[in-house]
Amino acid sequence: MTNRDVAVTTARGEMVVGEGAGTTTIEVAEASTSWSGVIDVTVLPPELAEIVVLPPGTQTIRVGRTLQFEASGMFSDSTLVPPDGPTWRARRAPT
Repeated sequence: MTNRDVAVTTARGEMVVGEGAGTTTIEVAEASTSWSGVIDVTVLPPELAEIVVLPPGTQTIRVGRTLQFEASGMFSDSTLVPPDGPTWRARRAPT
């Protein structure tokens, strides 16, 4: 039985589209021959692709001023998720 929260088949059934993390069984049947088969499919959650920092690029501020930064994780499915307690630190820029 296919769990549609995990994966669905395309209209012709020749491809599987991952919908959410988990495992499901894909069934195929041929009515004219009574042939059938199954395959288990595991859909993995999206992977962290990069950390996006806003504002992007090189920033300039004056002595005594502040500049607010924001970070988000960009995942392989193009979703942006704020990190849980990121650690920020300054390092000397190359000269």
